[in-house]
Amino acid sequence: MHHFGSKAGLRRECDEHVLALIREAKADRIGQVASGASLLETFASVDEFAPLVGYILRSMQEGGAAGREFVEHMVADAQVYTAEAVAAGVARPSQDEAARVRYLVLSSLGALLLSVTLDPPDDPRDLAATVRRFFDESSGPMLELFTDGFLTTDHMLDEYRQPRTT
Repeated sequence: MHHFGSKAGLRRECDEHVLALIREAKADRIGQVASGASLLETFASVDEFAPLVGYILRSMQEGGAAGREFVEHMVADAQVYTAEAVAAGVARPSQDEAARVRYLVLSSLGALLLSVTLDPPDDPRDLAATVRRFFDESSGPMLELFTDGFLTTDHMLDEYRQPRTT
């Protein structure tokens, strides 16, 4: 109470501290991320950042400001990486790139959050191993889905793109 005025004040200060550490670490490791590693994977590969990933995952679970801001940073970063991938011919362009990127980030984070929630580490200080396990288990199926696709026809997409009447 003396330093922060309230529990909410302490939380805001903690959120700001974590986000500042993440921005600093991201700037220091931007080369790794730009080379194709996901931000969470890069952070998780360095054990010192595992508590930050844990804090952000918990913030997302609670709907906290830090979790929302972290997600928005990830979406903004992913928009840049995706535009570079499309320009390089590595990824197909989308009719709505912003929506596609947001979906990919949210689905990736949601899968990670669900994985950590359903199978938490025995030792909460070992979140890095849990996140690495998640990436090990999901990278193959994810790459197959993104590379080979899932549906065999364009029927559902064509139907979705039809003008809607109310």
